[in-house]
Amino acid sequence: MKLRAARLRDVARKAARDRDWPGATIAWRSYLARRPDDVGAWIQYGHAAKEAGDADGAIAAYSRALAAVPSDAETWWHLGGVYRRRGDRAAAIDCFARAAALGPAGYRAAAELVEVGARDRLPGGAGGDEAARYQAFRRQL
Repeated sequence: MKLRAARLRDVARKAARDRDWPGATIAWRSYLARRPDDVGAWIQYGHAAKEAGDADGAIAAYSRALAAVPSDAETWWHLGGVYRRRGDRAAAIDCFARAAALGPAGYRAAAELVEVGARDRLPGGAGGDEAARYQAFRRQL
């Protein structure tokens, strides 16, 4: 029996809540076959793939979402995290720098840039306003 797209989305969400990452990736993939323009679903599929250990799937999913909405700082941050996990420091730094440049949602990315030793990639440079805002943000944590 073919499941409707809405039902597949519900199955994917439930699997993710249950931390059934392989099940979530299968359900998201099936949903996206029916609704390929759902940017939020591509992001959720990326999260599930990342947690399931499928770095290539996560990169493809986040990249698909960013092709539609390149100004989404959080998705750039997630993509950078996948690259960092797989040891691709240069790609991670590029993603974190893109996220940090997109404004307030980029503070986590700024933290990543500092942690990987790429303070020079912070918007405004290592001593710029963004670095000062980042330091203030870190003090709140």
